[in-house]
Amino acid sequence: MRLRDTGLYIDDQTFDFPTAADFTVGDRLSHIADIRASYAQQLGNSTTLRLSIDGIYNSSATETVTLARQTNSIESTDDGFTARGFLGLDFNTGSGRGGIELGYSSDKQATVSGYIRWAM
Repeated sequence: MRLRDTGLYIDDQTFDFPTAADFTVGDRLSHIADIRASYAQQLGNSTTLRLSIDGIYNSSATETVTLARQTNSIESTDDGFTARGFLGLDFNTGSGRGGIELGYSSDKQATVSGYIRWAM
């Protein structure tokens, strides 16, 4: 079981240029909360099967940007809740280890990742 919570606040900034095209970015608040539940089963001496589910909540404020006295708003497109399930297979050998993970989320994104670590 894992629970993570991250918040980020960025103050507004203004960049002055020699011309009238000054650039201003408004302050921003972003927040992410994540909970994960996992189960691992040893399949043999050197192989482990992992099953996990993630719940991720993302919240961001609208960003305002001013360039040459024209102000625009940028809406956050990834606010809300996403659920993700994945299946992983880890293996160990005498001189290294590796694994592969297949996942799918409620926003219809499939993921594949892998790793290899070799001792020298």
